[in-house]
Amino acid sequence: DSRDAYVARSWYCAMVRAMDYLATRPALVDITRVVASGGSQGGALALVTAALDSRVAVCLSDCPACCQPQEIMENYPSFGPSRGQVPPGQTLQDVERMLSYYNPVNFCPWIKCPTYVGSNIGDLTVHSMGPLAAYHNLTGLGADQKAFYPGFTHAHGSGAGLGVKSREWLGKLGGAPAE
Repeated sequence: DSRDAYVARSWYCAMVRAMDYLATRPALVDITRVVASGGSQGGALALVTAALDSRVAVCLSDCPACCQPQEIMENYPSFGPSRGQVPPGQTLQDVERMLSYYNPVNFCPWIKCPTYVGSNIGDLTVHSMGPLAAYHNLTGLGADQKAFYPGFTHAHGSGAGLGVKSREWLGKLGGAPAE
């Protein structure tokens, strides 16, 4: 119904609270090696977490959802809010403005850790322009700190490129052997 009551606000706050909790558990977690990683909505949350919390060491975002909400409303009416789902008393522009406030793409300039974004061109769930927009909005990172990994199927998930990069980073951080 409003920017302050929209569910994404609680998700984003919960991710920062999760980082705060991890920082209280030094016997279990090395807070300097936290990876924000996920696919779909998890990919969006990875981007936002990396933007809102500088303790994230690396961000691996596979097909981040909810990027470019206007594209979702136009092209994916079964996935998210569509133009026909405007709440009473609001206009389409009100809904688009509220959704843009929580658009993960708008958080990307704040990210300071290495960040890798994947997308499948032709994904039937996540519009491929959203992840590409997220990558292009990583304006605070140098070319050596970011990359975009496209796949080319209708499957949800970006394919091998981001997987290789993920294993590489997990190996660097001691979470899994590098291949």
